[in-house]
Amino acid sequence: MSTEPATGDESAVDSAAGDTEVRRGANDAGATDAGATDGGATGAADGGGWAPEACTLPTAERPLRAADFDAVFAATVRGLDRIGPTRLRLDLEPSPQAAARMAELAAAETGCCSFFTFALTATGGALTLDITVPQQYAPVLTALADRAVAVAGRGS
Repeated sequence: MSTEPATGDESAVDSAAGDTEVRRGANDAGATDAGATDGGATGAADGGGWAPEACTLPTAERPLRAADFDAVFAATVRGLDRIGPTRLRLDLEPSPQAAARMAELAAAETGCCSFFTFALTATGGALTLDITVPQQYAPVLTALADRAVAVAGRGS
């Protein structure tokens, strides 16, 4: 588990043996209230509390999507870097199965929340997923990051 302090706009989370460490940069503080701004999370029956009002996924399906995210986060996320209020990088288990699961989930999510941009990168034995959002959806990204941290150490 990494214990280096975060610098600048960066923050990081590393998981090891079920423990998760969260580090946040000074400029990330403004993006911590998941219910703030127009892009805020609904907190309603979405199972995770981070689906924004702009989400077009039917309310009844939101707990299922949240469960899908939880399962993928638990099985594949090894670390997390909050690069800024509108950008998150997930360090994933570098396997074809993890890449396929995350790509499938990212494609499904852009179908209902088109403001997300997902970029999956496989290189040199590493697998990362960069997630970016417009500024008004920074609280949604914060809530998603918080959820990834909460479940990343669970495994499956």
